[in-house]
Amino acid sequence: MFVNAKRVSNMKNKVKLTVFLGVLIFLIACKTRQNAVSETVAYTETVATAAQTDSLADKKLDYNWISYRGTLSISNVNPDNLNVFMVNRKDSIIYITVSKMGIEGGRLVLTPDSVKFLNHLNSTYYAGGYSIAEQLNLMKIDFYIIQSLLIGGKLPEYAKPFIQATYSNFTNIDSQVFFQQADFILNGDVRLNLNLKSIKLNEAGPTSIRIPDKYTPMKF
Repeated sequence: MFVNAKRVSNMKNKVKLTVFLGVLIFLIACKTRQNAVSETVAYTETVATAAQTDSLADKKLDYNWISYRGTLSISNVNPDNLNVFMVNRKDSIIYITVSKMGIEGGRLVLTPDSVKFLNHLNSTYYAGGYSIAEQLNLMKIDFYIIQSLLIGGKLPEYAKPFIQATYSNFTNIDSQVFFQQADFILNGDVRLNLNLKSIKLNEAGPTSIRIPDKYTPMKF
């Protein structure tokens, strides 16, 4: 049986970037067809129509800082629950740690023009820009797309064909509506499920990251 080496390489690159950004929430992060959010009286256990999605997203969350803890599962990569802690200073910095059984596995710090990621599992790091996504032949991403995904905001049109994001189980935080569950589909097959707790608005959180001397650059 013959194996297409280029196809295998592309698949490995996609998995690496999914882990790299999925180890983030987030996200977390590379592609959406429809940002589905629900707008109902109770804001609980519902999913929105496309019209409701834009209506709620347009309201925009009013904040300077937001943080939350939660559990993240990544199908096809790691179906087990991971613990996630996220801090976002609006339009300035995103800080994410991912851990399991109390042991931190990765830390990610994003600014509008830089990306720093520590993989504690194999003592490697990435420090650079968002161009890594384009180098791996994936869509263009930036700080603001990732921030939108993490807070349930509105995505630019060019991102929508690539990520499906569904937000649900809404609650009131300081008189504002925020989701407690998010489901993402990346590349049409990798699914991320994020369940939140301890959501806090306008309380400053940690944002630091230091690359240990013994860590080596990640290879993609």
